[in-house]
Amino acid sequence: MLLGAPIVFMVWTYAWVSKADIVEGQIVGVEEKTDKRGRKRYRPQVVYEINGERLEFTSRLKTDTPEFGVGERVKVIVSRDREYVATVIDLAERYILPIMIVVVLLVCQVLSLIYQHQEMIFSLIHPQLV
Repeated sequence: MLLGAPIVFMVWTYAWVSKADIVEGQIVGVEEKTDKRGRKRYRPQVVYEINGERLEFTSRLKTDTPEFGVGERVKVIVSRDREYVATVIDLAERYILPIMIVVVLLVCQVLSLIYQHQEMIFSLIHPQLV
């Protein structure tokens, strides 16, 4: 059950990206805001062109440090219906959190199974000591 959420997220992201257009964009600014805790948060402002139309958006991704510099070229994923836009920093970053969650949950599951069946496992490894 716990493995389901990250796997569903990865499959959904892959399906969305595979159906989207990927275009070249450029950072035109970095929005700086202070959150409720007083920390500065940064969001890149991106301009891109698709089908001859020049569009601009501010990324939903907020970071503690400015990840982009003005003028930097980035890849932009745009849904075919133009309802949703996302800046691609690196696709691995999109998948790293779900992958880490899956790995941690698998390790926990394996350790749980070992703990539950420790006597049987021990008898298979060292039958003379049981």
